[in-house]
Amino acid sequence: LDPQQPAPRLKMILQEAQPGLLISTETIAEALGEGVERCLNLAALDWAALPSHQVKPAGIIDSESPAYVIYTSGSTGRPKGVVISHTSLMNFLLGMNELLEINQQDKVLALTTISFDIAALEIYLPLMIGAQVVMCSKETARDPDRLFGIIKACDVSVMQATPSHWQALLLDHLDELKGLKPLVGGEALPVNL
Repeated sequence: LDPQQPAPRLKMILQEAQPGLLISTETIAEALGEGVERCLNLAALDWAALPSHQVKPAGIIDSESPAYVIYTSGSTGRPKGVVISHTSLMNFLLGMNELLEINQQDKVLALTTISFDIAALEIYLPLMIGAQVVMCSKETARDPDRLFGIIKACDVSVMQATPSHWQALLLDHLDELKGLKPLVGGEALPVNL
């Protein structure tokens, strides 16, 4: 769930998906009111008080078990939940890594909100192969100068963005971003870009 999304959309998703637990760093449960049975607010958690023993999984997870559920934008009507299996996620990540050849020295910038499917590439692929994930706030992602600052400060080597995002970033920082592996998606790619 993206806390920036309208509350009615979030309530609809919670009512339909019926998650067993909502994990958040915000008080999203308070904002949504009903529809949240169990909520774990990580910001309010007393980490020192947690037991140190290991917890066994509740059940067996196989290749066809759900890895996650993502909701469509609803641009053609009501948003729909799409279940992504572990097999589908792994096939996507392995196929993308075959094309991208990301290695353990890479630092991948994660600037896409978790409610979009490409976030799986930005977060899971680097972690799967031992590369680093550099997290980017929504505010930083929207400001080309701040975005450039995090790319340089963290020595980011791989970044995925829409063509319009790339155009805004490259307007003032084209020469300084040589060597960055760009991934482009989400919109038509203009020839000049």
